[in-house]
Amino acid sequence: MKSEKSRNEKKKRSVRSVRLTPTAYAWVWVLLVVLAAVFSQALRNPVSYSFAVTVLFIPPLELLYLALTVPFIKTVFVTEGKTVVKLSPFHLELRVRNRSFLPAPFISLSYTAEGGESSVARVPLPPFGTETLSAEVRFGLRGLRPCRLDYTSADSLLRMFRVTVRSYGTGSVLVLPRVLDIDMPEPREVVRLDIPGMNLSENDSDEVEEITEYRPGDKLKNVHWKLSGKADTLLVKKYGSRNSSESLIIPDLRVMGREGSESDRIADRVTELAVAAALNRSERDRAVTIRLPETPDGDFTDYGVGDRDDLDACLPAVAAAPCLASDDPYALFGRRPEGETVFITPNCDPGTVSFVNELSVACPPVTVIYCPGQGAVAGGWRGAAEVDIKTFSWEELS
Repeated sequence: MKSEKSRNEKKKRSVRSVRLTPTAYAWVWVLLVVLAAVFSQALRNPVSYSFAVTVLFIPPLELLYLALTVPFIKTVFVTEGKTVVKLSPFHLELRVRNRSFLPAPFISLSYTAEGGESSVARVPLPPFGTETLSAEVRFGLRGLRPCRLDYTSADSLLRMFRVTVRSYGTGSVLVLPRVLDIDMPEPREVVRLDIPGMNLSENDSDEVEEITEYRPGDKLKNVHWKLSGKADTLLVKKYGSRNSSESLIIPDLRVMGREGSESDRIADRVTELAVAAALNRSERDRAVTIRLPETPDGDFTDYGVGDRDDLDACLPAVAAAPCLASDDPYALFGRRPEGETVFITPNCDPGTVSFVNELSVACPPVTVIYCPGQGAVAGGWRGAAEVDIKTFSWEELS
């Protein structure tokens, strides 16, 4: 029963997808009919009768031409594997093929890219000919952006009738985020203190590489009590100073109740700031890792960025990163971060601020890059302690 209903729906859809309509040129045929009737009644000779018969045969011949031509016209998008940088010109290719032995001089194609208004392109086709149309479009958002062929229409030879075939073919273009060279906050560095008489013990020298002043969030068990007494200030032992030159970039791609184009626009700005942060840190000779979601459920993959070539290679993954269905900020971390954490977020809700505070205590240092939505303010971050916060407005990223 269900399969029969499905077949009926497909049949109705196929019937609705083809439409035959007269054009403005059909009035020329009406005028010719009137003239043929007048001449045949007035002259009553073989020539006038032949003219009238010829006029009457024009519509059937036009319809026969369309019946022999339209089924053999095929149109496809040429977008497979295509990538383009956001806002850069992209030449969308439409390939039209005529598999009929008849010419098709009046072919129109309607297509839509980036969800904008439909555009129309016209092309003549010789018998068994193929034409490729190139239309320049610009994509305003990163990600896998859809392209849709709306319909293909063919006019008869005298352009009295038009057959419009509704198309259901779609393509897509992977739009890469821009690499913005913008001013980012300075990364925190672990500074070695030069205090007279401060020498690492033989036991410490195997693991401890640096001694720094105590900061809120440092573990008390790492306090070097002997040297703290000599320096008259609390000093802590830093294990694995290699981590001090590492940066973990985490874009906050949670949907957080946003829908449609608003969610896409905010995610677009978050990913561009993540790329800018990765470029900024890599230019400072830091080992950079970008953590990106692979699925909306929270499966993550880390991408290492050592230089600009590595960043360019990772741009397709940044472009294709999906938004997360979970609103839980803890879902953004697959493992404990090492070194500096750069958190790019459009959210300043209490849950996110509380999470960043915990992160700054457990795994310092933390830098927050905040890109609020239109009309939002950064007031919620006033409660964040020991966190470097940089706010970017929409105008700065446009």
